[in-house]
Amino acid sequence: MARARSPDRDKAFELWQATGGTMKLKEIADALGVSERTVRGWKAKDDWDSRLNKTLQLERSAPNETERSGSLLQIEKRISWLEIETEYVTDISKKPCTLRELSEKYQVPFQTIKEYAAKNK
Repeated sequence: MARARSPDRDKAFELWQATGGTMKLKEIADALGVSERTVRGWKAKDDWDSRLNKTLQLERSAPNETERSGSLLQIEKRISWLEIETEYVTDISKKPCTLRELSEKYQVPFQTIKEYAAKNK
């Protein structure tokens, strides 16, 4: 029968996570009364770095439409996507232009135009 998981294993991760991954493994080991080698093993087996990154990504995830900043909403409201599309498609036969040039001309963040182009083919 397998040995029961030590409750200290989860406590160790919680201590490390609470400091954003900056707490030294020796300090965690001392706080829990286990060896540093044990804590190092737990960190590797439970992939603490990946778990911490997932937590940080969830905290930093992009806000939804209602939470977006007012300035970005204002930019989107003043964008005439039809005008930009027409210029990009029509003018490509006359004088080719890039998405970067359109971004500068219409004062729209390049990433916004790039995402719009990808989404709308």
